[in-house]
Amino acid sequence: MSDEGLSPAELRARELLQGMAGSPPEPGTALVPRVVRAARWQRVVRGAVQAATGVLGAMGDGLSMLIGRRK
Repeated sequence: MSDEGLSPAELRARELLQGMAGSPPEPGTALVPRVVRAARWQRVVRGAVQAATGVLGAMGDGLSMLIGRRK
């Protein structure tokens, strides 16, 4: 790609990015264990949140029935 028609900002960005293109980051060895650990605790939290929203939804439905509003 030629530099013709590029703004000064685009030229500067290209210059800065060329320095990083030669050395891409290596993935860390801790990535997979961190993802698995996050997935495990999120699974536990998801169950608790679903239970709480079910209870709160039922309470809301009961309250709306008591005051006479219907869906």
